Amino acid sequence: MLKGKKLAQMFRTDNRILVKRLEEGYWLSNTYVLVRVGNKEGSKFIGKWNDYKTTDFIPHLNPGDTYEISSRRTRMVEDSDPLGDLIKSIDKDSLQKVTITELSKISGDESRRIYRCGDRLGLYSNKYQFIIEELKPSEIKAEGLLSPLVLLDKNEDVMGLIMPLRADEDEIKEKLKKIAS
Repeated sequence: MLKGKKLAQMFRTDNRILVKRLEEGYWLSNTYVLVRVGNKEGSKFIGKWNDYKTTDFIPHLNPGDTYEISSRRTRMVEDSDPLGDLIKSIDKDSLQKVTITELSKISGDESRRIYRCGDRLGLYSNKYQFIIEELKPSEIKAEGLLSPLVLLDKNEDVMGLIMPLRADEDEIKEKLKKIAS
């Protein structure tokens, strides 16, 4: 189970977060990840967030409400549903299976995890690996290397998204060759 307090700690220094209240939980996003948590962990996230003296207060949210905190503004999002629209825009038929490798450190770079999508290689920040480990998705898929990794449960419902890092695939292969030699 993904811990709300741990997410609050991770999101604390981010430039933009979105919190969407659902009937049975919350969507939490910091631009790089989007995760669905239950009511209990969502409440813990908000409680921990509101305990910080340096963060803007997240008010009580009713189901359907989305709240945004960014470097530019803090507001209730009323004119659109950015998280709902993002989830609805995922075309599950066009997703390809993703294989996550165990390789998590490439010399000279911050810790990154290599994944395979089709016959191509991509990267995502290793600091988000705990999300995959704690959510335990049934499948991980993506449309391509620049599309988010989509974490799916056994019913093929979206549990979360992780944005990949932009990297030149040839650069990844060269670094792998150096490591292997």
